[in-house]
Order: sequence, then structure tokens, then C-alpha cells
Amino acid sequence: MKIRLILAIAALVTLPQLMKAQPDGQRGKDVRFHHELNVSFGLGPNMTDRVFDNLKAPYLDKYHLEYEGECFDVIGESFLTLSLQYHYRLNNRWAVGIMAGWGRATGGYENSSYQETNGPLTEESSDSPAPWGDAKVGIFYVMPSVKLTWKHFPHCQFYSQVAAGMMRRHSKFSVAVYDSGYAEEPRMLEETDKLVWRPSYQLTAFGINVGGERLNFFSELGYGCAGVFNMGFRISL
Repeated sequence: MKIRLILAIAALVTLPQLMKAQPDGQRGKDVRFHHELNVSFGLGPNMTDRVFDNLKAPYLDKYHLEYEGECFDVIGESFLTLSLQYHYRLNNRWAVGIMAGWGRATGGYENSSYQETNGPLTEESSDSPAPWGDAKVGIFYVMPSVKLTWKHFPHCQFYSQVAAGMMRRHSKFSVAVYDSGYAEEPRMLEETDKLVWRPSYQLTAFGINVGGERLNFFSELGYGCAGVFNMGFRISL
């Protein structure tokens, strides 16, 4: 909810800029390169976060599981995404194209009350094995998109973008125990495995593009299936 509120405020701030006409030198000006290829990596809250939460909630309650939070785990349960985009620039302001990408979120869960009482599970201490949970959500999305570049500088541009399409989502949660310690294969207690297609979108409220005519680097703030923060590079042909 907080992320959506921040993006709504950002959209309101940038809206006046979007409505302003470009200077005479930029309005309708022909562009030298019409084809754009983008590669970007995304991180942060995702439109499928609620699905991820609903997937694990029944098992966390039933088996008293908590997120492991391993050392150096700075990403946690957040989605990581990889997006590929192609845009055809109609003029200096408008471009149309398509984006496709993949995303993945994972989480490991343990029964912390068991660990505190009995200590870590080893090959020697497995009389009362503790349950372990494993969650995985993978997505693949394809979406047509429209991009509006609303401010031009010689080596810097500001833009916003909207994309909408379809997403394939594969969600899986499993709960298992190690009856004979870690040396043996775990025994599965429960497992949920779902594969569905759903509508998807990505709203980029604010994007900045820096570089030369052919090679640029960009970062974006938005929300949708590609996450909140994206950064990557763009090649113009």
C-alpha cells in the first residue's frame, strides 16, 4: 500500500511535465535512430507479492514456520526480474514496443521454536525432526508498451511508460522433514503446485536515460510485474 501511495504521488508530480508541450526545437522532431533494445534488472515489491503471501500463509501457521533469514541475505523474499524490451521510436516523444521478462522469488522457512528447544537438527539429533518449508514463485510476462519521453537534454532524457499484457505464474510451496538427518532425502509432508495465466502490467512513473546516441544507461521507478526499481542499458539502432 505504501509503495502504491508513493507511486501515485510521483505520478501526480510528473503529470504536469507530461502535459507540457516540448520546445519548438523538439516538437515532432525526427529521430536519427528508430529502434531501441533494452535489457534491465528489477528488484522490490511486485504485483504478485499477495499471491506469494497467500501461498505460504496456511503452512506458516500450521507448522509454526518462520523465515530463515540467512547471513548476507539482503534480498530476502523480494522478486528479482530480468526484462527485455524492444521499442520503435515514432518521433522524439513517442515510442511503441513490447517487453518480455522473467521473475523469481524464493523463501526458506524453519520451525524456530523447535530449533530453540532442541538445537540445530543433525544426524545425531533427529528423533523429533522439525519441519522445513520452501517457497518458489516464478513468472514470465509479455506486454505491449507505450513510452512517452517528456523532457530532453543533450545526454539525458526523462520518460514514463505503460505496459499491459499477460503473465504465466508458477507457484510452489513444500513442507518436508529429515527423518534421518541431513544425510538422507527429506520426507514430503505437504506440497502445493499451481500454474496459471493472469493479466499483468508495469507502470513506470519516472525513468531517466543517460548516455550517448547509441548506448545509454537507465533507471526506473514504477510498479508491476517487473518490480519497483529497474536499471539497465539501452542500445539504439
